[in-house]
Amino acid sequence: MNMTTGRRGIVWKTPDITADGLKMFACITMLIQTVGIAIIEKGLIHLDQYTQESLNQAMSQDSRLMTLAGVGSIMQLIGGMAIPVFAFLLVEGFRNTSDYKKYLIMMAVTALVSEIPYDLAICGKVWDFSSQNAMITMCICLIMLKCLDLFKETSGFTGGMLKVLILIAAIVWVSIFRAEYGLCIVLLVFVFYVFETSAENSAGLYYQSDVCDRTDCVLWNLVLHWREKGLHQ
Repeated sequence: MNMTTGRRGIVWKTPDITADGLKMFACITMLIQTVGIAIIEKGLIHLDQYTQESLNQAMSQDSRLMTLAGVGSIMQLIGGMAIPVFAFLLVEGFRNTSDYKKYLIMMAVTALVSEIPYDLAICGKVWDFSSQNAMITMCICLIMLKCLDLFKETSGFTGGMLKVLILIAAIVWVSIFRAEYGLCIVLLVFVFYVFETSAENSAGLYYQSDVCDRTDCVLWNLVLHWREKGLHQ
């Protein structure tokens, strides 16, 4: 634990969080979600055979089905916690990679290799174009980050409009590919990138100010602590 003294002499404890720890957390929660979809919802419940109304009727008559549906829903909610973590790690990886092209190529290869297992687990087919795996979304986000970085020095109205247009383009592409978590991940990656860029530019002014509340201080100390511990390495 890292000890930080805040306003009024209050000592805050910030946990030692590493990039590997975040990756492990995200992978475990995503695995839980995948098990919930592929095994419980697709395998045991056969969710595709029901409409919402028929499912409600079946659950009212079968307590086992209701339990399975509840467990499946909880597992999906747990998996949702991985989305902001992956978005954060993507931004950190982009900002600290020494070879962007290699990073993008590795991401694209992983997306292609993952597509057949994803389609088998989610759709029951070897190849299905109705939905693509989340790695496709990550590739599009990586391209979006590169475009944002190219125009990061452009300020004012022009800079703001360029950022918005790049964001819209990314949203359009994830919609065309029907990539999983498309809109959610794109927005999170955009927010994380813009927030970190703004935070770095104003870090000195932030610490000179004594008007920040406790929550802001704790969050900022966490970000700095992660960077000091070599989160990106």
